[in-house]
Amino acid sequence: MADRTVTVGPGKIYASLAAALAGEDGYDCSAATGNSGMLYIDCYAFEDTAAIAGGTLATGITTDSNYYVKVRAIDKHDGTYDTSAYRRKVTGTYDITIDADKVAHIEFDGIAMDMSSMSATATGLNTNYASTAHADAFIRYIDCIVAGPGSGIAAFGIANSDTPTDIGDGVYAINCIIYGFTNASSVGLRQNSGAAIYAYNCTIDDCTLGIDVGAGGTIRLKNSRVTACTTVADGALHADSDYNLTDGTAPTNWGTNSLDSTDTPTIDYVDDSNATLTSRDYHLASASDSGVGAGQDLSSDSDYSFSTDIDGDTRG
Repeated sequence: MADRTVTVGPGKIYASLAAALAGEDGYDCSAATGNSGMLYIDCYAFEDTAAIAGGTLATGITTDSNYYVKVRAIDKHDGTYDTSAYRRKVTGTYDITIDADKVAHIEFDGIAMDMSSMSATATGLNTNYASTAHADAFIRYIDCIVAGPGSGIAAFGIANSDTPTDIGDGVYAINCIIYGFTNASSVGLRQNSGAAIYAYNCTIDDCTLGIDVGAGGTIRLKNSRVTACTTVADGALHADSDYNLTDGTAPTNWGTNSLDSTDTPTIDYVDDSNATLTSRDYHLASASDSGVGAGQDLSSDSDYSFSTDIDGDTRG
């Protein structure tokens, strides 16, 4: 086994995450033909302004389900958009776009993103362009924060546009916070195709449409909150969804253990109204919030098991 680690930031091996992916283009992590080791891309504290377009990887990085690319913020946020951490702020129409044909297994850990400077019809974390079936492919966003552009432009926080077989194992949003998508056409979590999305322990707040279910029935939502959204979801979730909370109207398959507006839940964030979106804080402010102690233990979940929250604290 031969793991490889490269660094991103001032004075590091690469000046940006985009440069790191381009520089490692052609690397082989896999067990069958390559190094049988992980490719770690370690990001240190700075504001990264270089977009990662679908063409960043020309040849591609060869991966498998055991040996893959893990992009991790070494200087990580504190559960808010933290200006002393690694963070992203770009000006294009896409910030990070992943093509499963170029890297079929990739995980982003602790990425914070400010979309306030992005241009029309922008997407933060996006999966797109795959044309070949990858039965065990996955895209994972762990502990990521996506602060939207507000009402100025139509935008999507996390979006998937690949078919089920292209990313066979699915797209994962774990402990993610998505907020500030208030243009009439904006969406927090967008399913534009049929590949499975697993959104666990996520907070989606202050969006025109919280969840666009796309093909329908493929988004599994567990232990998640969709608050202050004009519409919670525009269709039915997957039947496995449960233990969710909203102050709006629950969609079909919201879950028998979930709460909605008919339960008059108490929503109590530290700061969910700051006009400066990157200054908001979606930690729960008090034990009176209806979500406290109301979640499901996902440490043995059959699709994605974990036991820590966005701050790294253990949750049972």
